[in-house]
Order: sequence, then C-alpha cells, then structure tokens
Amino acid sequence: KLVTMNNASANNFQIPTNASVAYPVGSVLNVIQIGAGQTTIQAVTSGTTTISSTGATATAPKLRAQYSAASCIKVATDTWYVVGDIS
Repeated sequence: KLVTMNNASANNFQIPTNASVAYPVGSVLNVIQIGAGQTTIQAVTSGTTTISSTGATATAPKLRAQYSAASCIKVATDTWYVVGDIS
C-alpha cells in the first residue's frame, strides 16, 4: 500500500490497532510526504500499538522533508518498524 500525505500544514499518519484493522504480519505501508507540511508517523493508540524507528522520537518518527518516504513494516500483532527518510 502507498499512502500520500499532501498537506501544507504539519500532519499525522496514524497506524491503527490490530483490533481496528488486522493487517497481516509482514504487511508494509509506504508513506510519502508530497506536501510541504511535515508528516509524523504515530500509533492511534500508543499504549496498544508499538512503533520503533531510528527517528529522534523513536515511537513517532517524522518524515525528513517534502518528498521523503518511509515504510511501516508490521512485525507482530501490534508492533511496527518504521524505516526510511525519517528524522
């Protein structure tokens, strides 16, 4: 799946809990920021869904700049790794 974020203001791409959307383990959601507003990738429910990344805020990485992209990889029921052009 490819999700484009086209917004002039800061915005969020939210990963749902497995109870809301049961993506299979191994699913990859690709996110690209095509607007000028910086995109943050975060969990809808941080106490349930875990996000890990090398971003400055590991649980809520931001795409680095316009046209940056990242992949959200589901590795367990409510666990995702985010890799890509993040800050």
